[in-house]
Amino acid sequence: MSKKERNRRCDCGSGKKYKNCCINNNTESHTQLSKKSYEKDYLPALEKWNFEPQTVIEFPFTLPFHIPMYLPNTFSYVKGDISISIRFEIIEESLDDKYLFNFNKTLVKSYFSKVSIVIGLLKKVDQIENYEEVMTKYFDLGLIELNKFLICYMNKLKDDSVHYITKEMLAPVILVRFIDTNDWEEDNNLLLILHPYHSCKKEQLSIDELDDIITKFTIISEDVNPFLINERYVLFARRYRKLGFYNEAAIYIQISIETLIRTIYKEILKIKEDDDEELKRILEDTSFMSIVKKELPHLLGGNWNINDISNPAGQWYQYVYKLRNRVIHTGYMPNFDELDKALYYGTEFRVFIVELLNKKKKVYPKLSEMLTLPSQNK
Repeated sequence: MSKKERNRRCDCGSGKKYKNCCINNNTESHTQLSKKSYEKDYLPALEKWNFEPQTVIEFPFTLPFHIPMYLPNTFSYVKGDISISIRFEIIEESLDDKYLFNFNKTLVKSYFSKVSIVIGLLKKVDQIENYEEVMTKYFDLGLIELNKFLICYMNKLKDDSVHYITKEMLAPVILVRFIDTNDWEEDNNLLLILHPYHSCKKEQLSIDELDDIITKFTIISEDVNPFLINERYVLFARRYRKLGFYNEAAIYIQISIETLIRTIYKEILKIKEDDDEELKRILEDTSFMSIVKKELPHLLGGNWNINDISNPAGQWYQYVYKLRNRVIHTGYMPNFDELDKALYYGTEFRVFIVELLNKKKKVYPKLSEMLTLPSQNK
């Protein structure tokens, strides 16, 4: 065996070099598709379906959690005119290497699962016209099927460390293999870009930026500006979107709207109402939608008609409020486009509210100073 082959990364997914891992085990990675594993495990599982793929597409990636499964055979089935196969494999990682620098002993280990989704097609490789379109289509389908399995696993094991998977939770790019099952010497390795989010180097904070952060910290510590804390919910929503948690992002963008509206209403009432008990009673007895439909239109002016989709209030109601309700009340899982609209129109509605408040500077000068226009989604 050549030195280069011995030093390559082991196929089992451990992250170690082959010479320090499975070189003496005489075993193959269960997730790495080969002619041997295909004929031994994949193909027999499909025989009962009378399905024999001419092309298989392999999507290997690592999950951000561990599924305690090491299947001796592939979990395979046929759906329409394709076959779908899923296989898991454990990955062990020493946390000491990550957190305890220059520490020679292993104290803590972390475990993840490498998963391989294999899609079988009846058409041959050279009959595929648009590889990028095919990769995207079948990867999305594979994730849907994987999530069905994860739901069943979570339901059975009550394992709260496991959650649904979206593209944003995975590596930004994965290597996809198109394999001709009649000629294993020929296979095409193509990159599939899943999302643009990854940790990157940021510019050093300027002195002015640092001073502004410290000033805001002082304000928060002294509880001077009630709106500063509200801004975090917008950031939470954006962060959850980047991480792929669509449900959570939809909920948090609506939280940012509700807390903003309620805080504005409360601060205006404090100007008009001296009795703390009466103020508390009014806030408790006034519903959120009543504030939106009656109170703020009267106090701030502007078009707050939630049934008119041509204005920010109607767009918020249609794309943010209703989506949040579907998530909360029916367990609906929004797609990326729905979430993107929710973040956009949620931010636009916040801009609309702040602009109305700025027009009332003479009436509410203190509130106008405390609120700034939010930036649009990044």
